[in-house]
Amino acid sequence: MILTNIASRFSTDWTDFIVKDQENIDTEINLNDISASDTIKLVTLNMSRYNGYDGFGYDVGTAERGITEQEAYDIWIKDFQTNQRTFIKQLQTLNIKSIAQCVFDGLLLYFIINGNILTVTAPEGTYELRNYVVEKDWSTVASMIKRSNFNKVFCLRAASIIKLADYGKNKDRAWMRQTGIFEMRDKNELNSLTLEQLARARFAYYAETLRFLPKTPEGIKRGIAKEYEKTLVIENYTYSTTKVFTLLQTPSMEPVEKLKVEINGEQIQHYFDFTITNNVVTITKDLTAGDIIRFTIKI
Repeated sequence: MILTNIASRFSTDWTDFIVKDQENIDTEINLNDISASDTIKLVTLNMSRYNGYDGFGYDVGTAERGITEQEAYDIWIKDFQTNQRTFIKQLQTLNIKSIAQCVFDGLLLYFIINGNILTVTAPEGTYELRNYVVEKDWSTVASMIKRSNFNKVFCLRAASIIKLADYGKNKDRAWMRQTGIFEMRDKNELNSLTLEQLARARFAYYAETLRFLPKTPEGIKRGIAKEYEKTLVIENYTYSTTKVFTLLQTPSMEPVEKLKVEINGEQIQHYFDFTITNNVVTITKDLTAGDIIRFTIKI
């Protein structure tokens, strides 16, 4: 049944709840200038968990071998950005010119869950959202989204973000990574991985920790180490006058540092001895002409 209104018994009285950030709600941003906040990216990421051995990472894409958390996140964020571009186009077709950050974020989360922001499938029928989005009646929009019978937990989160700027509590990537590492070790100990999963887990575990999963045969260890070495991006420079170096690609520095910098074979420390902005590294440590600087970017 198609529903254009929400019955009072199903509608939420949002005044009963505490608004987390009134300024966020009150401040509209031009649609051409807005993009997903870092917080909503983390909320969306929390719909999945990092898995190094199933071929999907954060439930997106496929991989032939085990993948690290960083590789999984790189695939996930590209998919997220694709969804965001499609979502913005849908807002544009509704003639939305400006929108509050929390409303943008909450609607984007719902779009990723539902595939559109025009309908909500609820136990009592299918709500039509279009007119309420056009009119910016966010109370009704949030109440309808809250009634969704698909992925109810995150639809409720989307509604709370839209009306209360309440993003809730979320696990960060460091937790996701560590939990994924522990899971590979635990499942290996329990012998609960298939042969294909075990091969992936052995590589992903080594790539994340530079240690081998227990009970890995010596011959397989050598193969894993060689395969891992092939993934490294290594650049060597000889110092003459400049301490600024542009790398071939941008390494991630969170949740763990994926860049190792060495001078004459001795590793130096991030922040203390060098800084990095995107793919540009500036060495702050004293250098002598002829010093060999080696950059290693890890997966």
